[in-house]
Amino acid sequence: MNSAKYDLQRQGQWQQLAIDCEMPPLAEQSIFAIERGEFDAEVSGTIWLDDLTVEMLEAP
Repeated sequence: MNSAKYDLQRQGQWQQLAIDCEMPPLAEQSIFAIERGEFDAEVSGTIWLDDLTVEMLEAP
């Protein structure tokens, strides 16, 4: 899976993040998760998603 990283220098500003991943051809479902990355400490907060798009792309 490839994803854009959240720029910690731009906290509080809108940032466009994108994720591309591959699924097995016969997959019946998928789970989308947002994780905090490499930090060990527990965190809490609010995330705002605007113009969220999930699309199935044909295999090349």
